Amino acid sequence: NEGELVESREEENANPQQQQQLVEGDYTNSNHLKPTSTSATATNSTNTSKPKSTTTTNTSTLTITILTGPHESQTYKLQPKHTQPCLIGRSKGKKFLRNGISLSKDQEVSTTHGKFSIEQQVVEDDSSSNGGGGVRNKFYYTDVGSTNGSTVGEARLEPNVRIEIEEGMELRVGNSALKIVFG
Repeated sequence: NEGELVESREEENANPQQQQQLVEGDYTNSNHLKPTSTSATATNSTNTSKPKSTTTTNTSTLTITILTGPHESQTYKLQPKHTQPCLIGRSKGKKFLRNGISLSKDQEVSTTHGKFSIEQQVVEDDSSSNGGGGVRNKFYYTDVGSTNGSTVGEARLEPNVRIEIEEGMELRVGNSALKIVFG
């Protein structure tokens, strides 16, 4: 079910991936993300030898696990639509409860803090894509001008500028750290 809160399994929370990556522009200031022109990644300095994470997928679902904060250990399955993103915020409104994330106990989260969106991308048949060509989905997160902002690693996201979500990415909104995986 869309936006349904599901029980988190302990193994999903065990040893979360430490590397965080961003795509969609060079990020020239490590404390404030600002896209410029070409693709680059921002990674945790303790481990830069891992291969670049996947950014396209066949799935239309994001699984988001709350790692820290008042809603710790809760897991959400989101299915953003092309015309209807999934919202995250402190609100208890229908849009947040049915097809989004309501972090109502986190007072550092804005009423409407951010949104998760999806975009389809046509992928040509080549050796770098699993299963050949076809349509793949790309997920994005946008901080919609929240009071306290959103961060990935130590980098603060620009308001109203979407970033591409990568497998295993960790996002902080308010006092809550979220781990995002595809599927």
